[in-house]
Amino acid sequence: MERGIIDYFFKQAEIGNWEKFTIHDAAEKLELNEKDLKKKIPSKEAFLRKYNEFIDKKVLAEIDEEDIKNSQDDEILQELLMSKLEKISLYKYAIANLFNYSITKPKLIILAIRDNKKSIKKFVNTISKNKSVYKSTVLTKLILGIWFLALNKWIYEENNEAAFAIIAKSIKKIKKNTSFLE
Repeated sequence: MERGIIDYFFKQAEIGNWEKFTIHDAAEKLELNEKDLKKKIPSKEAFLRKYNEFIDKKVLAEIDEEDIKNSQDDEILQELLMSKLEKISLYKYAIANLFNYSITKPKLIILAIRDNKKSIKKFVNTISKNKSVYKSTVLTKLILGIWFLALNKWIYEENNEAAFAIIAKSIKKIKKNTSFLE
């Protein structure tokens, strides 16, 4: 995903213009062919999905097979979630505005839950060492809840520490009280 496109879309969210601007406006401002841009990003919702996938790829690329083999599942999972928060921090104010905007838009809430669930499922599958489908499904739902709690805290705090603490404590509780992170 191109940095100029990401910057433009998130700038619109940051200044409270998310609802008003169009793909046509983006193409015009970025001096891109509108048809080509629509092939890549047919809608603002598609942009958010593609950005989420883009960040996930970057996060997962930082973890190598050796780390996964030699580390505890909880450590890798915690690292993945914290890394994702760090990577999206560049657009924190835009994401905060989108978060607040989506509260009145059920479609965006559903899309956010779906897309974030896909992300968490990728992370859980990355750490899976012969986990059952049941354990992976339940763990994905637990981690998704943790992610949304951490994201909510992250939005309203100046730094990432409070969100990181939620992630660390919650994953520790899952490990202590279940067999999902063995």
